[in-house]
Amino acid sequence: MMAFVMYTSFLNIKQKIALHSFGYVLILLLLLFGSMAVDEIPIAMYSIIGLLTVKILEIIFSRRKYLSSIVENDVTITINYYNRILVGNSITIEKRDVEVVYIKEVNWWYGKIDKINFSNGKQDFTFCCIDKKVKGIALAIVEES
Repeated sequence: MMAFVMYTSFLNIKQKIALHSFGYVLILLLLLFGSMAVDEIPIAMYSIIGLLTVKILEIIFSRRKYLSSIVENDVTITINYYNRILVGNSITIEKRDVEVVYIKEVNWWYGKIDKINFSNGKQDFTFCCIDKKVKGIALAIVEES
């Protein structure tokens, strides 16, 4: 599912997040309706209902955030992101408190970056990178010692 979402460049960021979050639920619902058509396999139907329940609970209680952009000026770095239910949020970090490490180039053939970690000294934030075309993504922000 992640590979499919990454290569759907015609979708905007909110549509990609929705597909990433709810794509498994749609697939499980299709399997459930397919197994209901076959009367002889009730075990498959029960297992699909169990998987569907687990996935819905994961969506409800997930703390995953999706990076949408990074805005940098002379004093601060603002990280804009969406949560799992597509509500936009932002974090502002003062540059004097952190050291910023940027990704210069990512080889998407041999490996992918799917989690990006940020810390402002008080909170740690983990993001999933679903759009490889986001420019200037910070791989890590660590406190200066």
